[in-house]
Amino acid sequence: MTELRKGFNLPGMKILQFAFDGENRNEYLPHNIDSGNCVLYTGTHDNNTSNGWFYGDEISDDDRKYIMEYLHMKDWSEFHWRIIREAYASIADLVIIPAQDILGYGAEYRMNTPGTTENNWAWKLTNGAITDDIVIKLNRMGEIFRRIPDKKSEQ
Repeated sequence: MTELRKGFNLPGMKILQFAFDGENRNEYLPHNIDSGNCVLYTGTHDNNTSNGWFYGDEISDDDRKYIMEYLHMKDWSEFHWRIIREAYASIADLVIIPAQDILGYGAEYRMNTPGTTENNWAWKLTNGAITDDIVIKLNRMGEIFRRIPDKKSEQ
């Protein structure tokens, strides 16, 4: 499958929630991404929100410690911003961050749980949820990590 994708120059898919199993050779860890020809997600519609995943019981305390060490986190606060920053800093050509992760929402805002038929696809982004402060923060990260065009290059 990998050879076929590469043969057609199709982008790969990397999901940061799959990266942190304690194995430093995990192909989803940003330092192991071998090509920018990929789309990097913090998580997808089929994953828990990043905060729901990190603060919940889906991962072990050892994995949580490894994640904190990898992301250079001194405490547990604002995990969602740390993982977003890690995605932005990667070499991936495209980064996609679910709105629930941008907003720092927990497991109760999960979009879909595969294999279930209840409580899926019900969450909706409400007007005003993404505030000017959040937009400014994302734009600044975009500038730092060259995810948006430089203002100088537009002139």
